Amino acid sequence: MSSYRTHGVEGEHFNSYGAPSPYTPGSDHFFFSPTSPNPQQQPLRPYDDTEYSALPAPGDDHRASVGTQSTTPFISDPPGRFRSRYNRTFSNLSKTEEMLRKWSTGVHWYVPTSMVVIFLVGCMGALGHHLFNTSLDGEPAVNQLFMTRTGVFLAFCTKAALVGAVVLSYRQRLWQTLREKPISVRGLDALFSVVEDPTWFILAPEIFVKAKVASVMALATWLIPIASVMSPGSLTAQLREVTYDERCNVKSVNFTLEAVSDWRSPRHGQMGFNIAFFNTTPPPPAQSVADWYDQPSQNTNRITQLSIYTDRLVPERDSPCAGFNCTYDLQFVGPWYNCSRQNWDASPFNRSDFAPQSAPLAQQGRNYIFQAITQDPDESLRYKLPQDGYNDTNYSNQGIFRIDPDIWIAQVTNTTRINEDASTRARWPHVMEPIALKCVHEKANYRVTSKWTNDRLAHRKATITESRTLFSRWGVSEIGPRPDMERYKEFVAYYTIGTQMRNILEGTLILDNSTSNVVTHTKMSPTRLANRKTAWAAADLVTTLHDFYEDLVMSFISEPFMEVSIDQEVDCQKKRYENRFRYVPSSLWIGYSIAIFLSFCAIIIGSMSIRHNGMCSDTTFSKILVTTRNTTLDKLVMMYPGVALGGDPMPKELERTELRFGVIDPDRTGHESDPLLSKHTAFGLAKETTPIHRSDVQRTLQAQDDSNMELGSRGMPFSGAGMGALPG
Repeated sequence: MSSYRTHGVEGEHFNSYGAPSPYTPGSDHFFFSPTSPNPQQQPLRPYDDTEYSALPAPGDDHRASVGTQSTTPFISDPPGRFRSRYNRTFSNLSKTEEMLRKWSTGVHWYVPTSMVVIFLVGCMGALGHHLFNTSLDGEPAVNQLFMTRTGVFLAFCTKAALVGAVVLSYRQRLWQTLREKPISVRGLDALFSVVEDPTWFILAPEIFVKAKVASVMALATWLIPIASVMSPGSLTAQLREVTYDERCNVKSVNFTLEAVSDWRSPRHGQMGFNIAFFNTTPPPPAQSVADWYDQPSQNTNRITQLSIYTDRLVPERDSPCAGFNCTYDLQFVGPWYNCSRQNWDASPFNRSDFAPQSAPLAQQGRNYIFQAITQDPDESLRYKLPQDGYNDTNYSNQGIFRIDPDIWIAQVTNTTRINEDASTRARWPHVMEPIALKCVHEKANYRVTSKWTNDRLAHRKATITESRTLFSRWGVSEIGPRPDMERYKEFVAYYTIGTQMRNILEGTLILDNSTSNVVTHTKMSPTRLANRKTAWAAADLVTTLHDFYEDLVMSFISEPFMEVSIDQEVDCQKKRYENRFRYVPSSLWIGYSIAIFLSFCAIIIGSMSIRHNGMCSDTTFSKILVTTRNTTLDKLVMMYPGVALGGDPMPKELERTELRFGVIDPDRTGHESDPLLSKHTAFGLAKETTPIHRSDVQRTLQAQDDSNMELGSRGMPFSGAGMGALPG
């Protein structure tokens, strides 16, 4: 757009469209005023019928002239030397709403809507990030790079939206501040650039004094991204113990299978894995009439000896849940020694054989501190080996059981109480208390809890219920190969395992006095049934005996070729450490909450500024252009020619010049009054500007409405744009 001065009336400025430029003549409130508000007056049509002469060639002394053909009255001329050469006509389509839409002197919907919508987009981005992380929490950490990038993308979008809402709000607050306070040119540079260049916080600290709220809002645009840094870190991958509730195929035992097992045709194809070895009548190679118990099998001895002398049960070779830690329960029926404390007088023991009442060894005293016997008072009831008729060709009474022997145990415990008996105090300074125990062999229900860790059996514990002796269960007084061979074989299995326990316990521990060494005559000394430090029997012998025998029985689970071994499907809980996503909501929402709060506060401030300003605005070049129409600024710039070319750096004197955005009143400037420089909005020195009031805008709009002036005519200036309004 070119601008030139006409050859007609002195002081008259026009642009190439025939409209006044660069300053718009205005009313008392910086708008064009009609000559008369009388609606009966013939309306004027602005700029119609204006004719232009051609511009002279450069250097031509002939000046261009502008002539008009007018069929309507002229707009009223201002007093003095100015009379307009262009004319304006009125239309019948004057509406305040139309003026707001085209002149931009009102609150347009675009900026407030954008502020709210962008803010909501940021909130939805934060919520979407939360939902995305929640969906991954606890899931296998696969595609970690993609998931991380997705989280960063959501965080960036959220940050960008929230910062965008703050920037829009900041622009509205900026114009309110510029109207209220004079600020140096350097401060204006800072306020217009600080959301893009944070160094202005340091280069122009005056903005924290002159524009406190705007400065804080600008600072928020840089703090929100920092707060959002925490958000991507809320989703991490870490090792976590994961639990699976599944069905597992585990090893177990069923001692009833021994009843139907034929050692000649083993179930697993391996000979010698029955619990017991059998004799036959008649001896091979003759046809067998009956199989009867001979002794524990070698595999039974191997398994029980491993359990006895390693002080723990024998585990399976392989974990049933390889690669996982697992826990499961299984149930079976098996042999169990039920041990309980008995009255000493009802036991088969003699108190005089036990410390402290026993005589010294030198006086032929026995001095027992432990004794275990399995002999029944009636020796005729015991199962004797070898059996009578071992080599008989005809079966008579071989292999008949008339009793499953009980175990009687007597032990002496040191109570640590002072011995008051003078006759024994020298040898036994503390009170020695004898205890009698009885262990009955029974058939019981086992509930076994097994726990595997790192493919190794870490724990296995049995709980016993419903135990009874086989004789009482079956209601018999003797058990033989005939007539029920299956019942006989099942009893043999129980009897054989019990034999291992009895063989370990039988014997004595002897101690002559409290300072002598223990003399052992029992196989239990190297086992956990004896105290390793004192060599005495274990203090809580009942519990120790139960655990000892239960481990011995459960050790048969370890051998898959045993005839009693089975596979059993049970409920199991499998666990292992897996790389899983872990979401910490607080890490996400701490940063987002700060950002959302700052953005929300900025929107409130921006909305209040829009209401205060009476319009929306921004900081684009066009708004700078239309708000700097001031001859005073021209004169300031002319003092520094390089500045007019956009040179940098700005002169210090010019930077320190304080400007305020308001109504430029030529009467306050001291310059000669010029109609083209009449009251209008622009940046100016504090002394030549007056504040813009909302009432000014409303009165001007009403004046324009009353004038019925046609809007949008070519060359018609949009006065609202001069106030930095949106949209232009």
